[in-house]
Amino acid sequence: MKIVYYTRHIRDYSWVESIWKETGGVFCSDLPETAELFERNLPDVPFRFLPSSTKLTVGRKVGSRYGLAIKRKARRFQLVDVARQMNPDVIVTTSNHRHAIGRDWKSWLRQRGSTFPQVKQVQAFHGVSSKNVKFNPWMAEFDLLLLPGKRERDKFAALGILDKTQYALIGHPKSDAFLRGDLTQKETRQRYGLPDKTTVLYAPTHGALSSFFTWGLDICKAIPRECNLIVKPHPALITTAANEGTGEKTIEEIKNHLKERGALWLPLEPDVVPLMSASDILVTDYSSVAEEFLVFDKPLIFADHLANATGRDRLHRDKGDWKELFEAGLQVTEKDMFPAALEKVLLGLDEQRDARHKLRDYVFENLDGHCAERAAQAIKAIS
Repeated sequence: MKIVYYTRHIRDYSWVESIWKETGGVFCSDLPETAELFERNLPDVPFRFLPSSTKLTVGRKVGSRYGLAIKRKARRFQLVDVARQMNPDVIVTTSNHRHAIGRDWKSWLRQRGSTFPQVKQVQAFHGVSSKNVKFNPWMAEFDLLLLPGKRERDKFAALGILDKTQYALIGHPKSDAFLRGDLTQKETRQRYGLPDKTTVLYAPTHGALSSFFTWGLDICKAIPRECNLIVKPHPALITTAANEGTGEKTIEEIKNHLKERGALWLPLEPDVVPLMSASDILVTDYSSVAEEFLVFDKPLIFADHLANATGRDRLHRDKGDWKELFEAGLQVTEKDMFPAALEKVLLGLDEQRDARHKLRDYVFENLDGHCAERAAQAIKAIS
């Protein structure tokens, strides 16, 4: 069986790495920066670059709430392109946009006379976010959805999607090593050269929802010097800033502060799970790392920096369902509130533990250390 994993961004690799180790196969992407990162960081992983055309668009300038910039973006790649160029039996994708191979006559015309009915399509996603970007009717176009637990099952069921396609509740494959006891806090701290003391992980998301450019420096400065500090922004935040040539000032200010205090700056680290294992507290905003951190049963602080926003920023924030997630940690709606929230957590006051456990058990099913095996079995069963 020939299995191809389409991971548009390098961050997606860690989501399916453990599954790929069970099934074998080849990774591919249409982004040059992803190809470069695979070559540099994962030279032993089979990978093929599938070039795509680019287009000019107008969008928000990185690090700015109101500025606009002309951006060159890659055309949205379609799985029919993967099927045409790589001839697989199964394509496993981690991207949420509408890109499945169409099987009807309209798709036949749009896809240059191809529908590839023999190719099975698996949607593995690349996170468990409350942003709701994945819950769309066209997810029924895939042959199999790999779902982490009951929360996503219920949302897809409400859309009628699970009546039209197969699904499997797999859990959280990325955390298998931790759940089996193979990944420990002591080992991960040693891996990153961290002293054995309280460790805070700041992991902001990217785009309009990111707290990095508005609160990031203040958050870093509020972490006591007697704590380890790890800053792990979403990889797309850094690559987008580099491509657009904006946001450099804030990035340099934060990097200089981290260097001065001996903190870790790991913007392109492909897998956040070892960093979660090394940490005692997670500070994030609207990132899916919050849900992943539930597996570790440690306190969270949410930088809800758009809670009082208006206009477009408010619209971006309110696309997500944040109530249950924010109840699992401390929600900070003004940056001046952050030091007090952090002090409360550092004192060991964990009032959100019950809410955190309840949400963890709803978001993730079967946290038994065999999630990747379960996913692999589901993939092989559809072929």
